Amino acid sequence: SRPGGRESTEVSVPDLHGDFERGVLILEHAGLIDPARLHEEEHPLWIGGTASLVQTGDMVDRGDHGKELYLLFQRLQKEAKAAGGQVINLLGNHELMNIQEDLRYVSDGDYADFGGPVAREEALAETSSLSSQELMSDGGPLWTRFYAKRGDPVMCRALDEVLELVGAKRMVVGHTIQFSPGGGFRVRPDCGGRLLLADTAVSRAYKGNPSYVEHDGQGGAVAVYPLMNLR
Repeated sequence: SRPGGRESTEVSVPDLHGDFERGVLILEHAGLIDPARLHEEEHPLWIGGTASLVQTGDMVDRGDHGKELYLLFQRLQKEAKAAGGQVINLLGNHELMNIQEDLRYVSDGDYADFGGPVAREEALAETSSLSSQELMSDGGPLWTRFYAKRGDPVMCRALDEVLELVGAKRMVVGHTIQFSPGGGFRVRPDCGGRLLLADTAVSRAYKGNPSYVEHDGQGGAVAVYPLMNLR
């Protein structure tokens, strides 16, 4: 179990789009980091023990601080591994766009943060992985809204085929912002809970709501909203 008394073997975090502060907020609330250690090296920032953290892509673009997010997750990958946990970064469509030199959503602040376009291009790295129990992606595989078709039986059948093929219980997808019928942004389950659409416009570039999903490793999942103290 992780600090805080909550049982969770895995935490998934959706599109962060360059919002370092909200990324830190989410990781602290999930009990995975101690933000007091952000600027020190003698103590590990990771306090999540053997938990797994999966970021489902789109850390970059729109916001100004993609560099800090990548450096943060690189550090956490090393520290989590040393503690018996793991940190996984998936490629989203915005990572793919940057690899393909489609830079239309890069902010001036992001260029400046990296030290210019050339330095930024050299710094970005490719990372991808699949969870063993749940299939997580930014858009399934990279850029599609097929799984955002609410209650579509054709989509749910296709989902079940994918889950059976990879031996997963659930797919968690970012990329497509989810609005609550009552206003605001909420993670939306579909296909009997076998699909979670998890993009709640975390980045302040979207003026959305930070969130993450806790997975218990037994098929259970809970959406958590740090600013609302709601789960």
